[in-house]
Amino acid sequence: MKHCSRFAELIGIYIGDGNLGRYPKCDYLRIYFNPNQKQYISYVTDILVKQFGKRPYERFRKDSGNIGVVYLEISLKNLDDYFGLPIGNKIKNKIKIPSWIWKKDSYLKSCIRGIFDTDGSIYITGGKYRIVNFTSHNIELLEDIYNALVILGFNPYARHAGIELGRIAEVKKFFEIIKPKNRNHYRFDI
Repeated sequence: MKHCSRFAELIGIYIGDGNLGRYPKCDYLRIYFNPNQKQYISYVTDILVKQFGKRPYERFRKDSGNIGVVYLEISLKNLDDYFGLPIGNKIKNKIKIPSWIWKKDSYLKSCIRGIFDTDGSIYITGGKYRIVNFTSHNIELLEDIYNALVILGFNPYARHAGIELGRIAEVKKFFEIIKPKNRNHYRFDI
């Protein structure tokens, strides 16, 4: 597999809201979305088409909460080898950012973008301060996110099960440098 920024972003998307699993004859990658995120579903579909040369299956499951969930699925042999990551529970497997992504800032930015777009959030505190937030129950992953943000010139801080950026200039810089693609993150003025 040739390493590139697109693949680094896909790894981040998988780390955030993806699942690698195994069927009897092949492996699958599923990425889960809120059904209201049509723009972002389309964006990720384009990444998958470019990466794998085929369109993912798009499915809707009503059994996942009040509004259900949409997932995209790609099925291929040896996806665990392709991704360099184990199949199964990401928390139990202590998934981390792969070593090759640390070799270029452009890969690191893309991977952080994928994680933030799927599993990160921005919220307001004190009525006016924007906070960029990453949460996970995977402590090793949180350490990687923290270290990646430091390498990229940020000053993150750790909170219970999360990493945050809260300085006004850093939140703005995050959006300028990381360039999130999920429009949901732009609901507040930055």
